[in-house]
Amino acid sequence: MDFYNVHGVEAAKINNDCIFNSTEEDPAFLYKFGDNSFKTYRPLAVNKTRKFRGSNNGNVMEGWQQLPQKGDHLFINKSLKDSMVLRNMGILSTNPSGEGSLQFLKSKIRELNARFSTIRILFDYDPAGIKSSTILKELTGWENVFLDKEKDCYDNVVKYGNYFWLSNFFKQFNLNFYDYRN
Repeated sequence: MDFYNVHGVEAAKINNDCIFNSTEEDPAFLYKFGDNSFKTYRPLAVNKTRKFRGSNNGNVMEGWQQLPQKGDHLFINKSLKDSMVLRNMGILSTNPSGEGSLQFLKSKIRELNARFSTIRILFDYDPAGIKSSTILKELTGWENVFLDKEKDCYDNVVKYGNYFWLSNFFKQFNLNFYDYRN
């Protein structure tokens, strides 16, 4: 997680007021994106409106700083946890700060096309993911792909406890799996 500037936190404060504490039942993580941009993530938060908090993270491509200058294949997915799972498999990916926040990604389309030979969209297989990926496909011509087991890469690894199913899924794309693991 260090490679992606993701760290566990004990608590989050705004103006010295504690907004939440991290616990074993409700852990929290800090995603840092450069100097003044960050997001806190509480994966087990019961109230979904409290799952993410952040500052200056709307104009961020998560995982962008970890990409090489050039590559054969790139997947655009919806979350940094999915980008980290894919990187662990040797697959490059990056993501906007959410499926619904495509504006900053749109400003990077030309650069991405110049840097990567093949780009595919791998958003969640749910109504929001299908809608956003369709919009992005119409704008870019990039291929949409969807997982058919769980809605995203991270959920597949959590449910099955390994990368076996995901590895088989990605074989259809004839990828050269590089050792991008860190």
